[in-house]
Amino acid sequence: MLCAYVTHTDCLRHEMGVGQPECPERLSAIRDQLLIKGLLDCMQVVDAPLATDAQLAREHCNGRVISCLEGGYAPSALGRSAAAHVMSLIGSD
Repeated sequence: MLCAYVTHTDCLRHEMGVGQPECPERLSAIRDQLLIKGLLDCMQVVDAPLATDAQLAREHCNGRVISCLEGGYAPSALGRSAAAHVMSLIGSD
C-alpha cells in the first residue's frame, strides 16, 4: 500500500510565535527524516490544495462562515486588511 505525504510549501512560512510547538522547523525535521530514511521514495508526495471558504465552514464552523480574512501578523498590515475587509462586507468603497 502506498502512503501519501501531504503538505504545502506555504506551511513553511507559517510562524506561530516563540515557544509554540507547531513551527516550520518541525515540518522540516519530519521531511528530513523521511528523506534520510528513504521513506519518501515509498510515499506519494502531494501538494495540499487550498481550502475553499465552503470547506473551511463545513470543517471548522458548523457550516457558518461569514467571511475569511488574511492579513499576516504585522499589526499595520493586519489593521489595513481588516478595515478593507469590513468595508467590502458593508459595501463601502
